[in-house]
Amino acid sequence: EVIAVHPNDAAYLTGMAKLFAILAEKGRDQQILAWAQDYGEKSLIMSPSRQETLFYLSRIALLRGDTKSAVARTKQAVDAAPSIHLSRWYYGLALLADGRGGEGKAEIQKALDLGYGPKGGEIELIRSLGL
Repeated sequence: EVIAVHPNDAAYLTGMAKLFAILAEKGRDQQILAWAQDYGEKSLIMSPSRQETLFYLSRIALLRGDTKSAVARTKQAVDAAPSIHLSRWYYGLALLADGRGGEGKAEIQKALDLGYGPKGGEIELIRSLGL
């Protein structure tokens, strides 16, 4: 209903992409992933450099096993705002998922240098990378 009332509000579309990505992660339902992707793409049309949307689209791509798209989406986020540590963090993770360990490690280091504060299991990942 919210989307029907506010069809041109990118924030609502991003919220729907987030919601469906969370639901899809639980059940790996391809239709729910498709809905999440659709909402994210519509949001990007209205707000092409919206970091949050790019992160969700990257996550959706990873859930689909499409590491190349995940890398492209997070690279898009970095290009739009190179000094945002979260963009660098997600870009590094996408690169690692794509088998590009050296590049991924370098981006994660950049995220840390920019002030990213790892939490929980992320700390172990950083240790395993020797950072």
